Amino acid sequence: MSVLVRLACASLLLAVSALSARAEVLQLANGDRLQGRLVAKEKGTIRWESPILGLITVGEAQASVVADSAPPRAGAAAPSGAGAAAPAAAPAAASHVPRWKSKIESGLALQSGRSDRADVNLRVETALERKRNAYRAQARYLYSKADGSVTTDRTEAAFRWRRELDARWFGQTNTSYLSAKIKGIDHNAEQNLGLGYRLIKTARTSASLGAGFTSQYREIHNAGTGHSLFGEVFQDFAIKLSPRLDLGQDLKAQYSPSGRGIRLLPNGTVQIIDTDVTNYKLTFNSFLRGKITETLSLALRYEYEFDNTYVSDSSKSDQRITTTLGYSF
Repeated sequence: MSVLVRLACASLLLAVSALSARAEVLQLANGDRLQGRLVAKEKGTIRWESPILGLITVGEAQASVVADSAPPRAGAAAPSGAGAAAPAAAPAAASHVPRWKSKIESGLALQSGRSDRADVNLRVETALERKRNAYRAQARYLYSKADGSVTTDRTEAAFRWRRELDARWFGQTNTSYLSAKIKGIDHNAEQNLGLGYRLIKTARTSASLGAGFTSQYREIHNAGTGHSLFGEVFQDFAIKLSPRLDLGQDLKAQYSPSGRGIRLLPNGTVQIIDTDVTNYKLTFNSFLRGKITETLSLALRYEYEFDNTYVSDSSKSDQRITTTLGYSF
């Protein structure tokens, strides 16, 4: 058996703004200077877009926007004589329009011989920051087949919106969908509403902590449907170790006062246990991503999930380590 995975990569479009004779740079308190462009100044903060670090926010007490006097380009002729034409006025700088930043990642593993195995890992992520809003959409497809039997068939999608309430606090909604056929879940939809607090927000590091409520609708294969209301805490952390190396992780823990157990039989049949089962879930994701070029990257990921509603201990947890090749546009 052979598996062919083709990635359709969109062309990278760059909108080049007209530059004045004196370019702006961000002067940090420690003496560092960042090229880029000013997005906005509001509430004592500077929002700056760097071609290396992306969109960052710093306090006006720690940085300032200054003019960088660049030397004239070689070969530029200076006007002379009365008949020389006056230099044209520098065009006004085009207003900055935030754009979606997207990434496609794929991983493929094939094995044949003593055992035949195929693993496919596809991911898509896109994000946008506009004024006080941050949007992120993600989708993932996992498929594994070993010796003629499908061991993983999983589809996920999520959309998160965060709204800044002030310099530290933010509100959050997160809508997610899951289909995991081998785990007996035909459809699982969740809607979260939460409040978060930014512990750290610098040019290189960010960390947040929050809590909220999540409603769940779940369809179990040939066994019925159910609804649950969870209390949830969430946490995320990201750091730019170098201009080409990123490290990040996120954690989500959910608890519901009631739930029904799920039993998977060896023949694939799913049974519902009507007696109350302690209903809690834990999800942990981490990644280390390095840039190969400005558009290509390589990521190493560790992912862990635990769902206590499964009766069998072997079905409660899933963990995986994957490597993927990414393309940014």
